[in-house]
Amino acid sequence: MVSYPKDAPMSDADCTGIILQPQLGRGTARIVYAVVGDPDAVIKKVHLPFVGPNFVEWQMWQRVKHTKFGSLFGECLAISMTGRFLIMERLDDITQSDWPNTPSMPVWLQDLNPTNFGKNTNGEIKVRDYATVQISSALAAAPTRRWAWQGH
Repeated sequence: MVSYPKDAPMSDADCTGIILQPQLGRGTARIVYAVVGDPDAVIKKVHLPFVGPNFVEWQMWQRVKHTKFGSLFGECLAISMTGRFLIMERLDDITQSDWPNTPSMPVWLQDLNPTNFGKNTNGEIKVRDYATVQISSALAAAPTRRWAWQGH
């Protein structure tokens, strides 16, 4: 049974209470754990003072989930109010034989390597670490418009 509210902010204490030891992995900024009561989810805990990576992934997921890119990204399920903890779809390590089956990703997604991809229980390969983005080109190319209140 899922032990957290989906798409709702949680307290850090609540997130700490659903961490299942031992850790599954550790990166430059985060430690990954299984989630009590949900074998299809992981919880990423930022171990640095700046919690930016979790906020970036949460925001990117909110922007891509209903687009053509949504199925390429691991789903973000919940985030703590401070951003210290992020609950995501569990995507287990892929093997070298899976590499040719990894999806082509948007050019603004940076720092892609095989360890940033994983496979869910349905065998779908998705990106699981997407905290490094380069969106300046996409922002610079965005069209502008005037709002009705601005006049001509």
